[in-house]
Amino acid sequence: MELLHLGARKPKTGLFLLCLLSAGCQEPGSAGSQDSDSASEEYQDSDYERITRGCAELATRWIPTMTVYEVYDEMSAGCAQALGDSVGLDWASFDLLPGQADESGAGTFMLAGLYALAMDNSATRVELFEDAMMPLVFQEELRVHGDDNASAGAVWLSVMQNRVNSIAYGGSLAGEFDFPVSAYYVTATRTVVVGELLHTRATTESPAYSAAFLMHEASHGFVEPHTPCTSEAVTGLCDLTPEGAYGVEVWWTYNWMLANDAVLTHQVCEELEEYRMVRCWLKIENYASDWEPCNQICQ
Repeated sequence: MELLHLGARKPKTGLFLLCLLSAGCQEPGSAGSQDSDSASEEYQDSDYERITRGCAELATRWIPTMTVYEVYDEMSAGCAQALGDSVGLDWASFDLLPGQADESGAGTFMLAGLYALAMDNSATRVELFEDAMMPLVFQEELRVHGDDNASAGAVWLSVMQNRVNSIAYGGSLAGEFDFPVSAYYVTATRTVVVGELLHTRATTESPAYSAAFLMHEASHGFVEPHTPCTSEAVTGLCDLTPEGAYGVEVWWTYNWMLANDAVLTHQVCEELEEYRMVRCWLKIENYASDWEPCNQICQ
């Protein structure tokens, strides 16, 4: 089984290391669920409304080119509290209190990512379904989140809430796996454990990076688990097709980039494109040459 589809461009120097340091995965022995029995059959928007109210002031200044640090600096304590509590952020493990400075940076990346998810007003749920490039497993999951008129942000938050009970900080995660990881998902408790590599080795400070990471981890609640990479050139875990967590992550990033193309700077576009393409080249082992989320779009 080949890692790269026919005609795919080889990754840039340094991308291989980035891939290893940015891989999200599941706890050894855990498996994702393919059904949606655990997802809410009725959309609950109270937390989303609490976030939109608590973050209303930040929304007046929000632009997609803000860095995670700029988002966090502009975030009120009430906004941070609403965002973190909506997904069970373990404030103590991040050594963080809402409204206080984040010395490690880990909480900043999580809260800014959650904000970017919630603020996505680029489409309604019915419009999201019009994208034939969305992984089918993701389409099926979205059917129980919101209604056709719900904003993309409300849908993303609903996915997070139904598939993630808590997010905790785990530091280096040394010894958890045989290869470096930035996070892992514990299926039994629906816990996302975030490691220091996620933010200390990030090649972009765009909140879209953190948001896509969160969607990757949440998707472990409904996709098949990663499998060992089959290419001798890659160490770690991969997905056979885009119907896995990497496919969801790549699609979400691509969709966000297209929706904000008119305002993204060239630098941010290139950073997110590199982040996205390394997952295509090294983490999704087979995808069709016309699967657009693995196409380059920055000019």
